[in-house]
Amino acid sequence: MQFPNPLRALPLFGLCLVTSPLPAEDLPPWSPALAFTDPAAAGSVAAPQAPAPMEAAPPDGELAAPAKEKSPVEGWRLEITPFLLAAGMHGNVGVGPISTDVDLEFEEIFDHLNLGAMAHVAAGYDRFGLIIDTIYMNLEDESKQGPAEIDWRLEQFVLNFAATFRLGPFDFLERREGEKEGTWRLRLLPELQAGGRYVYLKTRINPELLNGESVSKDWIDPVIGASIILELTRRFAIIVRGDIGGFGAASDLTWIAAGSVRFRVAQQFAIDAGYIAIDYDFDDGDFSYNVMSRGPALGLTFDF
Repeated sequence: MQFPNPLRALPLFGLCLVTSPLPAEDLPPWSPALAFTDPAAAGSVAAPQAPAPMEAAPPDGELAAPAKEKSPVEGWRLEITPFLLAAGMHGNVGVGPISTDVDLEFEEIFDHLNLGAMAHVAAGYDRFGLIIDTIYMNLEDESKQGPAEIDWRLEQFVLNFAATFRLGPFDFLERREGEKEGTWRLRLLPELQAGGRYVYLKTRINPELLNGESVSKDWIDPVIGASIILELTRRFAIIVRGDIGGFGAASDLTWIAAGSVRFRVAQQFAIDAGYIAIDYDFDDGDFSYNVMSRGPALGLTFDF
C-alpha cells in the first residue's frame, strides 16, 4: 500500500496563499499575496482604488448633451422644412374692369385647393447664410358681384430668397443640475435678412367675359427682414420672423409675419407648429392683387 506524497500538495497550498480572499491588511507581512498588491515593496499595502464614476443618463424627455456643443454660428448647416399651410385668403383680385372679392377661411381652403406645395430651405456657413421659401397654390371659387355670378381661378407661385447674417448667440440663463448641463436655458439667436420676393400669378375671372383668355403677371419686390430663435430647452424653441418690402418698386407694400413653436424630436429632426400671414398690395392698372393669406402652418424640419 502506497501513501500519497505530502509534497505534491505544496503547489496547491501555495496557490491558495496567492489567491487568498483576505484583505491585504489582514495578510501577514511575509504573505506572497502582497507581491500582487505592490510589486515594488513587499509588506506595503496598496490603497483601494474607487471605481470610475459612470455617466448619468439624461432624464426622460431630455436630449443627451454632446461632449462639446456645436455653436450655431460655426461650420456648415442645412435645414429643410416641407410644410402644410392651411391659409385663408381675404381681399380683392381685379383684371381690367372686372374685379371680384376673395373670401376664403382657412378651414375652407381645401374645398377650393386643386394643388398646393410649400417648403423652406436654409443653408449657411458660420454667420452667413441663404434662405429660400416657396409656396405654390392652385385655387378656384365663385363669388357674386351685384346680380352677376363671377367664377375665378388663381394659380400662385411665390419664391422668397434672402441672404442672412446671424448675430449672437446671446445666452442669458443656463441652469445646471448635477452632472447635466443646459437642461434649461435662455438663448437668443437673431438673424438679419435682405433679399426679394418673386410672385407669379395667373388669373381667370369669368373667362367668357374675357374672350376665354387668362391674365398672368409676375414681379419681384425687394424685402428686408429679421428672425429670432429663442431656445428655452434643448427640445423647445420659439421662432419669430417677418419681413417687409415692395416700397413701390412693384408692389406698393408686401409683408410676412410668422411665429412658431419648435419641438426637437431628435438631434436632426424637429416639428414646427405656428401661424403665418402674408399680404400683397399690387396694382399696375391692368391687374390688381390686394390679398392677405393667413392661417396655421405645420412643418417637419430636417437638419444636416
